[in-house]
Amino acid sequence: MQRFMALLVGILALLTTSVVCSAQTTPTTITWLVHQHPTLLNAWEGIAAEYEFRNPNVNVELVIASGNYNDQMLAMSLGGTLPDVITNGSSDLLEAGAFYDLGELMERDPSFAQLADGWVPGALESTRLGKHRVMPYAVVTNISFINVDHFDEAGVPLPSDDWDWQEYLDDARRLNVHDASGEVTRWGLMPIATNTHRHMIPWVFQAGGRLFDDMYDPTKPYFGADATREAFEFVHALRWDHNVVPQPGQPSRNFLQGGTSIWQQLPARMAQFAQTEGLNWDIRRLPGHRFRANMSGFDYIYINRDTLHLDEAWEFIKFVTSPPAQALYAPHGQIPVSMEVVLSREWQEFPASGLNKSAFVHELEVAVNREINPRLQNEITRIYTEEWRKAYDRNEIPVSQVLEEIDRRIAALLP
Repeated sequence: MQRFMALLVGILALLTTSVVCSAQTTPTTITWLVHQHPTLLNAWEGIAAEYEFRNPNVNVELVIASGNYNDQMLAMSLGGTLPDVITNGSSDLLEAGAFYDLGELMERDPSFAQLADGWVPGALESTRLGKHRVMPYAVVTNISFINVDHFDEAGVPLPSDDWDWQEYLDDARRLNVHDASGEVTRWGLMPIATNTHRHMIPWVFQAGGRLFDDMYDPTKPYFGADATREAFEFVHALRWDHNVVPQPGQPSRNFLQGGTSIWQQLPARMAQFAQTEGLNWDIRRLPGHRFRANMSGFDYIYINRDTLHLDEAWEFIKFVTSPPAQALYAPHGQIPVSMEVVLSREWQEFPASGLNKSAFVHELEVAVNREINPRLQNEITRIYTEEWRKAYDRNEIPVSQVLEEIDRRIAALLP
């Protein structure tokens, strides 16, 4: 009887140990919402696989959204199926409080300060969007792309990173190519987009102006200020006075098609250039004026406020911004947030070698955060676009008058 009882106790102990071990070794699954991007999807998959390899106790399941990303995200949120981790969360959901405020996690995690110290300039500051702190994983900024062959053909020396507005204009004039009738067949510059005020931020700051008293939470607009007007008038004159930017309706081809020599691109990406056969291009900083200035923003990763796996999600999004994950992300032509990766030989040489990629780092050192409170963003964008197009796209109303109207309408909107 004693032997039987001892055997029974042993069996129960083995079963208990087996159950405990099984519970301990069953991985936690966190879901990660990403968009169906033709090249970045490979990066997402690679990062998830690398994290699982380093953390066998966690599975990362990709939820791939196709079609309208924000609409699908909203539907998931309303239906209670929003994944644990979200790439590029919508500003509406941010404002609605759908994402976890990462501030307390950043403050109580002793490893976070060291992680953030390794980010590019401005990245840490960008996490403080109102009360909702976020995690940046990639850089969004402006840069000047130049067609090297066009400069050579025109006998124009390649610009240095110290060029200014006057040199920018002079080069654009010399780079314009005309046919026998005098029509422009190749343009010095591409147009500045009018769909958001963000494209004008660098010009305004270079002139010494400001658009608002506070870029994220504005209470007063400065569109009518002298320095702000100088920047808008310079950009307007490039198209309507100097004829180095195509006017609406004039035949033109874009930079990738070889129809334009200089492209100030927002957001600056590189993967599409590397795949363009016969395009001999390089990178330059934006031209300066009274000051050097740029605009920066970041692509962010968020945690669902209602996640059941907060600790695992937090560890994962930290990994996404760390050098090992950033090294997997950067080869797809994006600008990594990790300074170690930005300065690495691999990123400097891929997807194209011999480029002036240090311009990105120097521009981030003088960049202004582009983010604006989501509660105000749509209305400010609508007002700005409606008015600025009257001058830049149609040349119907003087720039000064347009800016006064933008200032008046936005002032009435602000608290």
